Amino acid sequence: MARDSLPPPKPSPGFEETFAQFERTVQALESGSLTLEQATNLFQEGMRLARACHEMLDAAELKIKQLQVNFGQQIRLINGEGDGPC
Repeated sequence: MARDSLPPPKPSPGFEETFAQFERTVQALESGSLTLEQATNLFQEGMRLARACHEMLDAAELKIKQLQVNFGQQIRLINGEGDGPC
């Protein structure tokens, strides 16, 4: 199969979708109807999903902090409160 005919990769699921999947995983674990092997595998998947959610939240927090800093710098420049970096 030629490279040009390969479909584009699927985008990664967003936070909401990943968190919903995490919630379904937790519910399945809480049901108590799984074998030990199933529960162990599902727990592992739940930990992967929790880590993915945490990483997405960290990235969003960093972006918000950067926006706040940039906004603060813009306001200081508009108000004439600084000639140099913060």
